[in-house]
Amino acid sequence: MRSAYFKKVFGITVLISVIVSSFSFSASAAESLLETGNIDEYDYEYFNMNSSGEFTMEPKAGAFSCSWEDIESCMALMGKKYDSLQKNYKDIGNVSFSYDLDLSPCGNAYFGAYGGTQNPDMEFYIVEGWNEWEPPSISKNLLAGTVVINGNEYDVFQTYRIYQPGIDAMPSIPQYWSVRKENAAQNNADGHIEGSIDISKHFAAWEAFGFDTSGTLYESMFFVDGYRSSGTANLKDLQLGNGKDNSPLNIQPNKYYNTLKSIIDDDGYYYKYDLNNYDNKYNRYGWSSRENANLRYSSVSFEGSGAIRVRDRNSPSQGPCFPVDKEFFFVGDAYSLGAIVMQNEAPSADFALVMEYTDADGNCQREILAEANAPTGKWTELFNTSFTIPESAASFSFFIETPGYTGDFYVDAAYEALEKVEPFVRVMPGNAYPQNGDVNRDGVIDVFDLASLRRAIIELVVNHIEAPVNSDANGDGIVNVADLVYLQKYLLSTEN
Repeated sequence: MRSAYFKKVFGITVLISVIVSSFSFSASAAESLLETGNIDEYDYEYFNMNSSGEFTMEPKAGAFSCSWEDIESCMALMGKKYDSLQKNYKDIGNVSFSYDLDLSPCGNAYFGAYGGTQNPDMEFYIVEGWNEWEPPSISKNLLAGTVVINGNEYDVFQTYRIYQPGIDAMPSIPQYWSVRKENAAQNNADGHIEGSIDISKHFAAWEAFGFDTSGTLYESMFFVDGYRSSGTANLKDLQLGNGKDNSPLNIQPNKYYNTLKSIIDDDGYYYKYDLNNYDNKYNRYGWSSRENANLRYSSVSFEGSGAIRVRDRNSPSQGPCFPVDKEFFFVGDAYSLGAIVMQNEAPSADFALVMEYTDADGNCQREILAEANAPTGKWTELFNTSFTIPESAASFSFFIETPGYTGDFYVDAAYEALEKVEPFVRVMPGNAYPQNGDVNRDGVIDVFDLASLRRAIIELVVNHIEAPVNSDANGDGIVNVADLVYLQKYLLSTEN
Protein backbone atom coordinates (compact mmCIF):
# COMPACT_ATOMS: atom_id res chain seq x y z
CA MET A 1 0.00 0.00 0.00
CA ARG A 2 1.98 3.04 1.15
CA SER A 3 5.18 1.34 0.03
CA ALA A 4 3.66 -0.02 -3.19
CA TYR A 5 2.09 3.27 -4.18
CA PHE A 6 5.03 5.45 -3.31
CA LYS A 7 7.28 3.16 -5.33
CA LYS A 8 5.02 3.60 -8.35
CA VAL A 9 4.50 7.32 -7.89
CA PHE A 10 8.04 8.42 -7.17
CA GLY A 11 9.78 5.90 -9.45
CA ILE A 12 13.51 6.51 -9.84
CA THR A 13 13.36 9.61 -7.64
CA VAL A 14 12.98 7.33 -4.64
CA LEU A 15 15.98 5.41 -3.37
CA ILE A 16 14.58 2.03 -2.32
CA SER A 17 16.73 0.01 0.04
CA VAL A 18 15.76 -3.37 1.46
CA ILE A 19 17.30 -3.79 4.89
CA VAL A 20 17.17 -7.31 6.34
CA SER A 21 19.20 -6.71 9.48
CA SER A 22 18.47 -4.93 12.76
CA PHE A 23 21.04 -2.18 12.20
CA SER A 24 19.77 1.37 12.62
CA PHE A 25 19.50 3.57 9.57
CA SER A 26 18.81 7.24 8.93
CA ALA A 27 17.65 9.57 6.18
CA SER A 28 19.00 13.03 5.59
CA ALA A 29 18.03 15.87 3.30
CA ALA A 30 20.47 14.54 0.68
CA GLU A 31 18.30 11.53 -0.29
CA SER A 32 14.74 10.30 -0.50
CA LEU A 33 14.09 7.00 1.23
CA LEU A 34 11.62 4.22 1.53
CA GLU A 35 13.10 1.38 3.56
CA THR A 36 11.57 -2.08 4.05
CA GLY A 37 12.70 -5.30 5.65
CA ASN A 38 11.87 -8.36 7.75
CA ILE A 39 13.07 -9.64 11.11
CA ASP A 40 11.80 -13.08 12.08
CA GLU A 41 8.00 -13.00 11.45
CA TYR A 42 7.81 -9.19 11.54
CA ASP A 43 7.85 -6.93 8.49
CA TYR A 44 8.83 -3.32 8.87
CA GLU A 45 9.29 -0.20 6.79
CA TYR A 46 9.74 3.51 7.14
CA PHE A 47 9.21 6.47 4.89
CA ASN A 48 10.56 10.01 5.09
CA MET A 49 8.87 12.32 2.59
CA ASN A 50 11.41 14.37 0.61
CA SER A 51 13.94 13.30 3.26
CA SER A 52 13.53 16.64 4.98
CA GLY A 53 15.03 16.98 8.44
CA GLU A 54 16.42 13.92 10.19
CA PHE A 55 14.75 10.54 10.70
CA THR A 56 16.15 7.38 12.31
CA MET A 57 14.62 3.98 12.99
CA GLU A 58 16.03 0.89 14.69
CA PRO A 59 13.87 -2.19 14.06
CA LYS A 60 13.89 -5.39 16.11
CA ALA A 61 11.65 -8.44 16.14
CA GLY A 62 8.31 -7.05 17.34
CA ALA A 63 9.76 -3.69 18.35
CA PHE A 64 11.36 -0.53 17.04
CA SER A 65 12.62 2.82 18.21
CA CYS A 66 12.59 5.91 16.03
CA SER A 67 13.18 9.63 16.20
CA TRP A 68 12.48 12.50 13.85
CA GLU A 69 13.34 16.17 13.74
CA ASP A 70 11.99 18.96 11.50
CA ILE A 71 10.52 16.50 8.99
CA GLU A 72 7.78 17.12 6.44
CA SER A 73 6.12 13.71 6.88
CA CYS A 74 7.52 10.44 8.15
CA MET A 75 6.18 7.03 9.08
CA ALA A 76 7.64 4.05 10.96
CA LEU A 77 5.76 0.75 10.63
CA MET A 78 5.99 -2.82 11.90
CA GLY A 79 3.62 -5.72 11.46
CA LYS A 80 2.76 -8.22 8.75
CA LYS A 81 2.60 -8.13 4.95
CA TYR A 82 0.02 -10.42 3.38
CA ASP A 83 0.39 -9.51 -0.31
CA SER A 84 1.90 -12.89 -1.26
CA LEU A 85 -1.19 -14.71 0.06
CA GLN A 86 -3.64 -12.84 -2.22
CA LYS A 87 -6.44 -13.43 0.29
CA ASN A 88 -9.30 -11.34 1.65
CA TYR A 89 -9.13 -10.50 5.35
CA LYS A 90 -11.92 -13.04 6.06
CA ASP A 91 -9.83 -15.86 4.62
CA ILE A 92 -6.75 -14.91 6.63
CA GLY A 93 -8.54 -15.09 9.97
CA ASN A 94 -7.44 -13.27 13.10
CA VAL A 95 -5.67 -10.09 11.97
CA SER A 96 -4.93 -8.23 15.18
CA PHE A 97 -2.16 -7.19 17.53
CA SER A 98 -1.42 -5.72 20.94
CA TYR A 99 1.12 -2.95 21.43
CA ASP A 100 3.22 -1.35 24.16
CA LEU A 101 4.43 2.12 23.16
CA ASP A 102 6.35 5.05 24.59
CA LEU A 103 5.65 8.21 22.59
CA SER A 104 7.13 11.68 23.01
CA PRO A 105 6.21 13.99 20.12
CA CYS A 106 6.63 17.73 19.78
CA GLY A 107 4.07 18.79 17.22
CA ASN A 108 1.80 16.73 14.98
CA ALA A 109 1.99 12.95 15.37
CA TYR A 110 -0.40 10.02 15.57
CA PHE A 111 -0.25 6.23 15.85
CA GLY A 112 -2.29 3.09 15.39
CA ALA A 113 -2.80 0.48 12.65
CA TYR A 114 -2.18 1.04 8.94
CA GLY A 115 -2.56 -1.11 5.83
CA GLY A 116 -4.74 -1.69 2.82
CA THR A 117 -6.07 -3.96 0.13
CA GLN A 118 -5.53 -4.50 -3.57
CA ASN A 119 -8.05 -5.25 -6.33
CA PRO A 120 -9.78 -3.01 -5.43
CA ASP A 121 -7.22 -0.75 -3.84
CA MET A 122 -7.81 1.04 -0.57
CA GLU A 123 -5.78 2.00 2.49
CA PHE A 124 -6.88 2.22 6.10
CA TYR A 125 -5.93 3.98 9.32
CA ILE A 126 -7.04 2.91 12.78
CA VAL A 127 -5.95 5.86 14.89
CA GLU A 128 -5.40 5.14 18.58
CA GLY A 129 -3.93 8.47 19.63
CA TRP A 130 -2.58 11.75 18.34
CA ASN A 131 -0.70 14.86 19.40
CA GLU A 132 -2.07 18.36 18.58
CA TRP A 133 -3.85 17.38 15.36
CA GLU A 134 -6.64 14.79 15.22
CA PRO A 135 -6.70 12.97 11.88
CA PRO A 136 -8.25 12.83 9.39
CA SER A 137 -8.21 16.54 8.59
CA ILE A 138 -11.79 16.57 7.33
CA SER A 139 -15.06 17.99 8.46
CA LYS A 140 -16.87 15.99 11.12
CA ASN A 141 -19.95 16.08 8.92
CA LEU A 142 -18.43 13.18 6.99
CA LEU A 143 -18.88 10.91 10.00
CA ALA A 144 -20.30 7.58 8.79
CA GLY A 145 -20.97 6.43 12.35
CA THR A 146 -19.30 4.91 15.37
CA VAL A 147 -18.13 1.45 16.37
CA VAL A 148 -16.94 -0.11 19.64
CA ILE A 149 -13.95 -2.47 19.29
CA ASN A 150 -11.53 -3.66 21.95
CA GLY A 151 -13.60 -1.67 24.45
CA ASN A 152 -12.92 1.64 22.67
CA GLU A 153 -15.36 3.76 20.66
CA TYR A 154 -14.19 4.95 17.23
CA ASP A 155 -15.52 7.52 14.75
CA VAL A 156 -15.60 6.07 11.23
CA PHE A 157 -14.88 8.12 8.09
CA GLN A 158 -14.09 7.57 4.42
CA THR A 159 -11.80 9.91 2.51
CA TYR A 160 -9.78 9.68 -0.70
CA ARG A 161 -6.08 9.83 -1.46
CA ILE A 162 -5.74 12.09 -4.48
CA TYR A 163 -2.69 11.31 -6.60
CA GLN A 164 -1.24 13.98 -8.85
CA PRO A 165 -0.69 13.35 -12.58
CA GLY A 166 2.73 12.04 -13.46
CA ILE A 167 4.70 9.63 -15.63
CA ASP A 168 3.12 6.69 -13.81
CA ALA A 169 -0.02 8.41 -12.53
CA MET A 170 -2.13 6.53 -10.01
CA PRO A 171 -5.90 6.79 -9.63
CA SER A 172 -7.38 8.12 -6.44
CA ILE A 173 -8.11 5.43 -3.88
CA PRO A 174 -10.44 5.38 -0.86
CA GLN A 175 -9.11 5.64 2.67
CA TYR A 176 -11.01 4.14 5.61
CA TRP A 177 -10.55 5.69 9.04
CA SER A 178 -11.44 4.50 12.53
CA VAL A 179 -10.44 7.27 14.93
CA ARG A 180 -10.59 6.49 18.63
CA LYS A 181 -12.79 8.99 20.46
CA GLU A 182 -10.73 8.88 23.65
CA ASN A 183 -7.24 9.97 22.68
CA ALA A 184 -4.76 7.45 24.05
CA ALA A 185 -1.86 9.92 23.76
CA GLN A 186 -0.94 12.94 25.84
CA ASN A 187 -0.35 16.29 24.15
CA ASN A 188 3.28 17.48 24.19
CA ALA A 189 4.28 15.07 26.93
CA ASP A 190 5.98 11.72 27.32
CA GLY A 191 3.37 9.00 27.18
CA HIS A 192 3.27 5.25 27.82
CA ILE A 193 0.38 3.62 25.98
CA GLU A 194 -0.73 0.01 25.81
CA GLY A 195 -3.61 -1.35 23.78
CA SER A 196 -5.02 -3.89 21.34
CA ILE A 197 -6.42 -3.51 17.82
CA ASP A 198 -8.63 -6.14 16.18
CA ILE A 199 -8.11 -5.12 12.55
CA SER A 200 -10.40 -7.85 11.20
CA LYS A 201 -13.23 -6.45 13.28
CA HIS A 202 -12.64 -2.94 11.98
CA PHE A 203 -12.90 -4.40 8.47
CA ALA A 204 -16.23 -5.97 9.42
CA ALA A 205 -17.41 -2.60 10.75
CA TRP A 206 -16.37 -0.76 7.57
CA GLU A 207 -18.20 -3.38 5.54
CA ALA A 208 -21.31 -2.84 7.69
CA PHE A 209 -21.08 0.90 6.91
CA GLY A 210 -21.10 0.09 3.19
CA PHE A 211 -17.36 0.47 2.52
CA ASP A 212 -15.82 -1.91 -0.01
CA THR A 213 -13.59 -4.44 1.78
CA SER A 214 -13.57 -7.06 -1.00
CA GLY A 215 -9.89 -6.66 -1.94
CA THR A 216 -6.99 -8.87 -0.92
CA LEU A 217 -5.20 -7.72 2.24
CA TYR A 218 -1.83 -6.20 1.40
CA GLU A 219 -0.43 -5.40 4.84
CA SER A 220 -1.41 -4.74 8.44
CA MET A 221 1.10 -2.66 10.37
CA PHE A 222 1.44 -0.75 13.63
CA PHE A 223 2.57 2.76 12.72
CA VAL A 224 3.81 6.03 14.17
CA ASP A 225 3.37 9.02 11.86
CA GLY A 226 4.92 12.47 12.26
CA TYR A 227 3.93 15.53 10.27
CA ARG A 228 6.01 18.73 10.29
CA SER A 229 7.20 17.92 13.80
CA SER A 230 9.90 16.36 15.93
CA GLY A 231 9.76 13.54 18.44
CA THR A 232 10.67 10.04 19.52
CA ALA A 233 8.79 6.74 19.71
CA ASN A 234 9.70 3.41 21.25
CA LEU A 235 7.51 0.46 20.32
CA LYS A 236 8.59 -1.89 23.10
CA ASP A 237 6.43 -4.86 22.18
CA LEU A 238 4.11 -5.82 19.33
CA GLN A 239 2.29 -9.14 19.59
CA LEU A 240 0.66 -10.27 16.34
CA GLY A 241 -2.68 -12.05 16.73
CA ASN A 242 -2.99 -10.88 20.32
CA GLY A 243 -5.80 -8.31 19.97
CA LYS A 244 -8.86 -10.31 18.94
CA ASP A 245 -12.17 -8.89 20.21
CA ASN A 246 -14.77 -11.64 20.70
CA SER A 247 -17.65 -9.33 21.63
CA PRO A 248 -20.55 -8.80 19.16
CA LEU A 249 -20.03 -6.11 16.55
CA ASN A 250 -21.45 -2.85 17.90
CA ILE A 251 -21.93 -0.13 15.27
CA GLN A 252 -24.06 3.03 15.33
CA PRO A 253 -24.56 4.45 11.83
CA ASN A 254 -24.92 8.20 11.40
CA LYS A 255 -28.40 8.43 9.91
CA TYR A 256 -27.55 11.85 8.46
CA TYR A 257 -24.67 10.47 6.39
CA ASN A 258 -25.25 9.63 2.75
CA THR A 259 -22.72 8.82 0.02
CA LEU A 260 -19.77 10.57 1.66
CA LYS A 261 -21.71 13.73 2.43
CA SER A 262 -23.58 14.59 5.56
CA ILE A 263 -26.67 16.75 5.40
CA ILE A 264 -25.56 18.60 8.52
CA ASP A 265 -22.56 20.88 8.98
CA ASP A 266 -20.06 20.82 11.81
CA ASP A 267 -22.25 23.12 13.91
CA GLY A 268 -25.29 20.87 13.57
CA TYR A 269 -27.26 22.84 10.97
CA TYR A 270 -29.10 21.29 8.04
CA TYR A 271 -29.72 24.68 6.49
CA LYS A 272 -29.10 28.30 7.37
CA TYR A 273 -31.44 30.43 5.27
CA ASP A 274 -30.03 33.94 4.91
CA LEU A 275 -32.71 34.53 2.21
CA ASN A 276 -30.59 37.20 0.55
CA ASN A 277 -31.40 35.82 -2.89
CA TYR A 278 -34.89 34.48 -2.37
CA ASP A 279 -36.28 33.79 -5.85
CA ASN A 280 -40.02 34.47 -6.10
CA LYS A 281 -40.62 32.26 -9.11
CA TYR A 282 -38.17 29.42 -8.81
CA ASN A 283 -37.51 29.65 -5.05
CA ARG A 284 -34.09 28.07 -4.70
CA TYR A 285 -34.53 27.85 -0.94
CA GLY A 286 -37.49 25.46 -1.07
CA TRP A 287 -39.88 27.60 0.97
CA SER A 288 -43.57 27.24 0.13
CA SER A 289 -46.79 29.13 0.75
CA ARG A 290 -49.47 27.97 3.16
CA GLU A 291 -53.05 28.77 2.18
CA ASN A 292 -52.01 30.89 -0.80
CA ALA A 293 -49.97 33.44 1.11
CA ASN A 294 -47.93 35.60 -1.26
CA LEU A 295 -44.20 35.11 -0.56
CA ARG A 296 -42.05 37.82 -2.12
CA TYR A 297 -38.45 38.94 -1.96
CA SER A 298 -37.87 42.10 0.08
CA SER A 299 -34.82 44.29 0.53
CA VAL A 300 -36.00 44.92 4.11
CA SER A 301 -33.96 42.41 6.07
CA PHE A 302 -32.49 41.65 9.45
CA GLU A 303 -29.15 40.62 7.97
CA GLY A 304 -27.72 40.87 4.49
CA SER A 305 -29.48 42.14 1.40
CA GLY A 306 -32.89 40.52 1.55
CA ALA A 307 -35.61 38.51 3.25
CA ILE A 308 -39.04 36.99 2.58
CA ARG A 309 -42.04 39.30 2.72
CA VAL A 310 -45.39 37.57 3.36
CA ARG A 311 -48.20 39.57 1.69
CA ASP A 312 -51.92 39.53 0.77
CA ARG A 313 -53.05 37.67 3.88
CA ASN A 314 -56.70 37.16 4.79
CA SER A 315 -56.10 34.72 7.61
CA PRO A 316 -53.58 34.43 10.47
CA SER A 317 -52.71 30.91 9.30
CA GLN A 318 -51.54 32.11 5.90
CA GLY A 319 -47.77 32.16 5.93
CA PRO A 320 -44.47 30.54 4.89
CA CYS A 321 -43.69 26.83 5.28
CA PHE A 322 -40.18 25.66 6.04
CA PRO A 323 -38.64 23.24 3.54
CA VAL A 324 -39.01 19.65 4.81
CA ASP A 325 -37.06 16.71 3.44
CA LYS A 326 -37.61 13.29 4.99
CA GLU A 327 -33.88 12.60 4.63
CA PHE A 328 -33.31 15.40 7.14
CA PHE A 329 -35.98 14.63 9.74
CA PHE A 330 -36.80 11.40 11.56
CA VAL A 331 -39.78 10.69 13.81
CA GLY A 332 -38.83 10.33 17.44
CA ASP A 333 -35.75 12.56 17.07
CA ALA A 334 -35.32 16.05 18.53
CA TYR A 335 -34.43 19.14 16.50
CA SER A 336 -33.99 22.91 16.51
CA LEU A 337 -35.96 25.26 14.27
CA GLY A 338 -36.33 29.00 14.08
CA ALA A 339 -36.36 32.34 12.26
CA ILE A 340 -36.27 36.08 12.83
CA VAL A 341 -39.61 37.81 12.12
CA MET A 342 -40.79 41.42 11.91
CA GLN A 343 -44.00 43.34 11.15
CA ASN A 344 -44.57 47.11 10.86
CA GLU A 345 -48.38 47.41 10.52
CA ALA A 346 -49.57 46.96 14.11
CA PRO A 347 -48.38 48.17 17.52
CA SER A 348 -47.49 44.54 18.15
CA ALA A 349 -48.36 41.11 16.76
CA ASP A 350 -48.16 37.56 18.07
CA PHE A 351 -46.15 35.03 16.06
CA ALA A 352 -46.19 31.26 16.37
CA LEU A 353 -43.93 28.55 15.01
CA VAL A 354 -46.14 25.52 14.38
CA MET A 355 -45.63 21.85 13.59
CA GLU A 356 -48.58 20.21 11.89
CA TYR A 357 -48.61 16.47 11.33
CA THR A 358 -50.87 13.62 10.32
CA ASP A 359 -50.88 10.76 12.81
CA ALA A 360 -51.13 7.05 12.10
CA ASP A 361 -54.93 7.23 12.15
CA GLY A 362 -54.99 9.98 9.54
CA ASN A 363 -55.90 12.73 12.00
CA CYS A 364 -54.37 16.20 11.66
CA GLN A 365 -52.51 17.32 14.78
CA ARG A 366 -50.92 20.66 15.68
CA GLU A 367 -48.17 21.54 18.11
CA ILE A 368 -46.96 25.08 18.83
CA LEU A 369 -43.17 24.99 18.97
CA ALA A 370 -42.52 28.65 19.82
CA GLU A 371 -44.38 31.92 20.42
CA ALA A 372 -43.21 35.52 20.44
CA ASN A 373 -44.70 39.01 20.46
CA ALA A 374 -43.16 41.34 17.88
CA PRO A 375 -43.55 45.11 18.45
CA THR A 376 -43.88 47.18 15.29
CA GLY A 377 -40.64 47.44 13.31
CA LYS A 378 -38.70 45.18 15.70
CA TRP A 379 -37.01 42.02 14.47
CA THR A 380 -37.91 39.26 16.93
CA GLU A 381 -36.50 35.78 17.47
CA LEU A 382 -38.91 32.87 17.05
CA PHE A 383 -37.28 29.52 17.73
CA ASN A 384 -37.28 26.20 19.58
CA THR A 385 -34.00 24.37 20.22
CA SER A 386 -35.53 21.12 21.44
CA PHE A 387 -38.71 19.71 19.95
CA THR A 388 -39.41 16.10 19.08
CA ILE A 389 -41.23 14.83 16.01
CA PRO A 390 -43.88 12.45 17.41
CA GLU A 391 -43.41 8.74 16.74
CA SER A 392 -46.95 8.66 15.36
CA ALA A 393 -46.30 11.31 12.69
CA ALA A 394 -46.88 9.91 9.21
CA SER A 395 -46.22 13.31 7.61
CA PHE A 396 -45.41 16.73 9.02
CA SER A 397 -44.74 20.35 8.13
CA PHE A 398 -43.45 23.49 9.87
CA PHE A 399 -44.81 26.98 9.29
CA ILE A 400 -45.16 30.46 10.79
CA GLU A 401 -48.56 31.95 11.61
CA THR A 402 -49.72 35.11 13.38
CA PRO A 403 -52.67 34.60 15.77
CA GLY A 404 -54.88 37.72 15.72
CA TYR A 405 -52.92 39.49 12.97
CA THR A 406 -53.38 39.38 9.19
CA GLY A 407 -51.00 42.06 7.98
CA ASP A 408 -47.74 41.67 6.10
CA PHE A 409 -44.62 40.40 7.85
CA TYR A 410 -40.99 39.55 7.11
CA VAL A 411 -38.92 36.41 7.68
CA ASP A 412 -35.12 36.27 7.76
CA ALA A 413 -32.23 34.22 9.20
CA ALA A 414 -34.18 30.95 9.42
CA TYR A 415 -32.57 27.62 10.25
CA GLU A 416 -33.12 23.89 10.70
CA ALA A 417 -30.72 21.96 12.89
CA LEU A 418 -30.10 19.17 15.36
CA GLU A 419 -31.31 19.51 18.93
CA LYS A 420 -29.83 22.27 21.12
CA VAL A 421 -28.31 24.24 18.24
CA GLU A 422 -28.31 28.01 18.68
CA PRO A 423 -30.48 30.16 16.35
CA PHE A 424 -28.77 30.99 13.09
CA VAL A 425 -28.63 34.72 13.87
CA ARG A 426 -26.45 34.04 16.90
CA VAL A 427 -23.69 32.47 14.82
CA MET A 428 -23.69 34.94 11.94
CA PRO A 429 -20.44 36.75 11.09
CA GLY A 430 -19.42 38.99 13.93
CA ASN A 431 -21.45 36.84 16.37
CA ALA A 432 -24.90 37.81 17.53
CA TYR A 433 -24.39 41.20 19.09
CA PRO A 434 -20.93 42.74 18.62
CA GLN A 435 -20.04 46.19 19.84
CA ASN A 436 -22.14 49.29 19.23
CA GLY A 437 -21.31 51.02 15.96
CA ASP A 438 -20.64 47.82 14.03
CA VAL A 439 -23.94 48.27 12.19
CA ASN A 440 -23.25 45.80 9.39
CA ARG A 441 -21.82 43.29 11.90
CA ASP A 442 -18.68 42.42 10.02
CA GLY A 443 -16.53 42.67 13.14
CA VAL A 444 -14.99 46.03 12.17
CA ILE A 445 -16.21 49.60 12.74
CA ASP A 446 -15.48 51.56 9.57
CA VAL A 447 -17.02 53.86 6.93
CA PHE A 448 -19.27 51.05 5.72
CA ASP A 449 -21.03 51.16 9.09
CA LEU A 450 -21.52 54.89 8.63
CA ALA A 451 -23.35 54.27 5.33
CA SER A 452 -25.41 51.48 6.89
CA LEU A 453 -26.38 53.71 9.80
CA ARG A 454 -27.54 56.51 7.47
CA ARG A 455 -29.83 54.08 5.64
CA ALA A 456 -31.08 52.62 8.91
CA ILE A 457 -32.04 56.03 10.34
CA ILE A 458 -33.94 56.90 7.14
CA GLU A 459 -35.86 53.58 7.34
CA LEU A 460 -36.55 54.23 11.02
CA VAL A 461 -37.96 57.73 10.40
CA VAL A 462 -39.80 57.09 7.14
CA ASN A 463 -41.03 53.51 7.44
CA HIS A 464 -40.81 53.04 11.23
CA ILE A 465 -38.62 49.97 10.77
CA GLU A 466 -36.31 49.29 13.67
CA ALA A 467 -32.65 49.93 12.98
CA PRO A 468 -30.23 46.99 12.95
CA VAL A 469 -28.64 45.87 16.19
CA ASN A 470 -25.53 47.88 17.12
CA SER A 471 -26.98 51.06 15.56
CA ASP A 472 -26.98 52.79 18.96
CA ALA A 473 -23.40 53.98 18.49
CA ASN A 474 -23.30 56.36 21.46
CA GLY A 475 -25.05 53.91 23.79
CA ASP A 476 -27.81 56.25 24.98
CA GLY A 477 -30.58 53.73 24.27
CA ILE A 478 -31.98 55.65 21.26
CA VAL A 479 -31.11 55.39 17.57
CA ASN A 480 -31.14 58.81 15.92
CA VAL A 481 -28.96 61.39 14.18
CA ALA A 482 -26.86 61.74 17.33
CA ASP A 483 -25.53 58.23 16.69
CA LEU A 484 -24.57 59.23 13.17
CA VAL A 485 -22.63 62.25 14.46
CA TYR A 486 -20.98 60.16 17.18
CA LEU A 487 -19.91 57.44 14.73
CA GLN A 488 -18.51 60.01 12.29
CA LYS A 489 -16.45 61.66 15.04
CA TYR A 490 -15.23 58.27 16.19
CA LEU A 491 -14.03 57.32 12.71
CA LEU A 492 -12.27 60.68 12.27
CA SER A 493 -10.50 60.24 15.60
CA THR A 494 -9.23 56.79 14.64
CA GLU A 495 -7.90 58.16 11.36
CA ASN A 496 -6.02 60.85 13.23
